Amino acid sequence: MPYPPVRQHLTRRLPTRHFLKGRTLAFITILALCSIPFFVHNFIKAKTRGSQSNSPPAKLARLSETVSIHAAGRGNPTINLSDGHDLLTSYLGPDELRQALERNLAEPLSLASADFDEDGVPDLISGYAYNGRGIITLLRGNVDSIYQNAPEAKERKANGTFTDAPFLSPAQVFSAPILIVIVIGTWWSRPEPITRSISSPAMVTADFNQQKRFRCGA
Repeated sequence: MPYPPVRQHLTRRLPTRHFLKGRTLAFITILALCSIPFFVHNFIKAKTRGSQSNSPPAKLARLSETVSIHAAGRGNPTINLSDGHDLLTSYLGPDELRQALERNLAEPLSLASADFDEDGVPDLISGYAYNGRGIITLLRGNVDSIYQNAPEAKERKANGTFTDAPFLSPAQVFSAPILIVIVIGTWWSRPEPITRSISSPAMVTADFNQQKRFRCGA
């Protein structure tokens, strides 16, 4: 007995409410995850601004007019240097350490130069001794002292934030209760610390690049 022909009915399936709800939920979840870095950045920025509210306003760094090191015209004439001047800057950090630096109560022990913030300009880190503990200051290098006619430098000249000093103000101040710790970069680009006794006058930075060439300054 022959069966009647089967008629295929093509029907358009509309998205179910459950399917739409799932897609909406996934979209909201992705949007929330993408927004996390933005909120974290703003939270840290607001917290940092609040913690620094008690610090005095930072002034632009400048070089003192008084010569602190006489070096001009003494190269005979292979190497000629200019006279040295003290860098006048403000400090940002714990009040006790900041006042010790401002009043010249801390004993300078060491210097090291490296690009700590990775902006292409060498920074300066200094080590001091004060009341049996250590103080570390970090001065960020000033790109405007090198490229004074760059568009960004001209913009800062227009708004009054330009300085031709080699470093920027304020200097970041850190406490080193027992050891002075210096972070260096190794050839595999992973930070490695070097610890040195607080009584040691040396501060060393190093860089192992991919060719494993070692550069060191003390």
